[in-house]
Amino acid sequence: MAATSADTNDTLQARRVAAIPRGLASSLAVFADHAENAALWDVEGRRYIDFASGIAVLNTGHLHPDVKAAVAAQLERFTHSCFQVTPYASYIELAERLNALAPGATPKKTIFLSTGAEAVENAVKIARAHTRRNGVIAFSGGFHGRTIACMSLTGKVLPYKAGFGAMMPEVFHVPFPMAYPRCHARAFSGSAPDAVQGEHRSCACRGNHHRARARRRWVLHCTPGVLAPTARPLRSARHRPDHG
Repeated sequence: MAATSADTNDTLQARRVAAIPRGLASSLAVFADHAENAALWDVEGRRYIDFASGIAVLNTGHLHPDVKAAVAAQLERFTHSCFQVTPYASYIELAERLNALAPGATPKKTIFLSTGAEAVENAVKIARAHTRRNGVIAFSGGFHGRTIACMSLTGKVLPYKAGFGAMMPEVFHVPFPMAYPRCHARAFSGSAPDAVQGEHRSCACRGNHHRARARRRWVLHCTPGVLAPTARPLRSARHRPDHG
């Protein structure tokens, strides 16, 4: 049963609690009715500026005319075939366009996945298969997903890891290198030297420098706020597994 004109945020929240597990948490008990550009209206007619944007994925806003036209055109052709079963040209075309935008002179290839967790899991698989090493370096305070491997990489215990038992082995957490010592994310972060030494200690104390080549690195640290790392620890993270 979809929302009706009689539904309010409170009635929909009650239906939600009865029908959907608590683990699928929502930030607000505000239920969307429609949206346009950067604005969103709830079922009670209140208008909001949508800063969340589906967790920062609506670069063109809600209902951009070009996006609507592309979706409508695709629905006139087919809805889903699974590329691994029956491939199609638009998948290849989009991969080619992204490969052309990726920096560097090396050849590029692209795979499209359904969720961030699936992308993280495949990145770890690819790194392990290529390097033949199992260790993964991740930043404290980061969030990577809700599967077991992604929870293992996530740099916070609460609320993500508590109660789920043993995590994936050979994951090494180091402080996130940041230049904002007064930031609220400082608890999970450190200076550039802190991050470099943290990586060395995390691996060396367990005798795994030679095994930690598969690295899970975000260019931005987005869970505690969009924070850019300093360059030195990233260079060290690339250099150390090959020479440590």
